[in-house]
Amino acid sequence: VAKYAPTVIRLDSTGKGDPIFDDLVRTGLPFVGVNFTYSEKKRLVDQLILALEREYIRYPNIQEMITELKVYTYEVTKAGNIRSDAPSGYHSDCVMALALLIDGLGGPYEWKPVKPYNRVGVGR
Repeated sequence: VAKYAPTVIRLDSTGKGDPIFDDLVRTGLPFVGVNFTYSEKKRLVDQLILALEREYIRYPNIQEMITELKVYTYEVTKAGNIRSDAPSGYHSDCVMALALLIDGLGGPYEWKPVKPYNRVGVGR
């Protein structure tokens, strides 16, 4: 991490991630905790969806990441809320790391599409 001299490193500080976050903060690196509340997670995932749909980003051909992106789902609860997560048996770590990256870059709202160089298609 020190090799890249980041100004901010965003990290999940929700629940189980909180003790890990505390340990990392003690390293002196610029960690900023993000609490994945319902509204924050929805905002992050919405930004990621926009960036992917508009082809504003490319990502590496990492099978775990591609699988997570393919299986990540939205579900409408009985109360009418939208719940997003990986289905049972899967994780969403790569999805949320990518969402944190997009948010850390300021969100995709003013971006332009990238050239389709070695693009990996999700769900194609």
